[in-house]
Amino acid sequence: KDLILSKESGKRWLRSHEVRKLLGNISPGKLQDMRNKGEIPFRRIGGTLFYDPIEVSKVMQQVQLKTE
Repeated sequence: KDLILSKESGKRWLRSHEVRKLLGNISPGKLQDMRNKGEIPFRRIGGTLFYDPIEVSKVMQQVQLKTE
């Protein structure tokens, strides 16, 4: 659903706060830990981190499988 909304809005990249919300309101530290472990790909442009919605969707599916 969220990925579909991203495609409809034409949004190519998500920012950290959006990713945290999509992953169940995880903390900034948890998101940083996921980046450090290579669990979620990202791009840094200047001082801002950006995430591909398709990659975030894949992580969301993995998280769902772990909780089922």
